[in-house]
Parts: sequence; C-alpha cells; structure tokens
Amino acid sequence: MSNKGWEIKNLLEVETYILNIPDEMLRNYEASGITFLSEHLGEEVTHHSYDLREENAEGKSLKAVVFEVEGEVIGGYGVLPNWDPGIFNLDDKERLINEQMIK
Repeated sequence: MSNKGWEIKNLLEVETYILNIPDEMLRNYEASGITFLSEHLGEEVTHHSYDLREENAEGKSLKAVVFEVEGEVIGGYGVLPNWDPGIFNLDDKERLINEQMIK
C-alpha cells in the first residue's frame, strides 16, 4: 500500500473464499478501473480489508481491499464513503486529492 502512497491505520478483516462475482458487479468494478478480478474468477482468493489514514472531505476514513492468490498480491481497490461509485483504483490517489475527494 505504501508503494502507492497510502498509509494503513489498521487491519479490519482477512477472508479466504472462491471468487465469484455477478457480471453486473464485475462491470461496475471494471468501470472504476478495477480490472484484475475477472482474471481470477473461480479461484481461491484471500482479501485483506484495511482502514486507511487518509480521509474523505467529511473526515471519514477510506478503506482498502487487497487480494492475494497463493500468497501473491493480484490487486486491490479503495472504498470512498459517500461517493458514487464508491470504489476507486488505488493508483488514483493524486486524482482524488486534486478533485478534493480526499484530504
């Protein structure tokens, strides 16, 4: 996470499961630049959910979800409260700051 400029506040959850996402949800992820999920459908993944130190304009913490397959990170995304679509590519920190979505 730090290699993308994000600071982790704390780990919220770790969960392992077979990745199965309905097509409509997958399209929503892909529209937000989250494209790695479709490559791993049907595989066992482990997701790690984190609270980040960064906050939205209202002062609420952002969250990050990072996925692993067989111990290798395959991708992740951020969750921005009170924003539509609500998820963002973790590479978009600078854009979110410039658009005053986060501080």
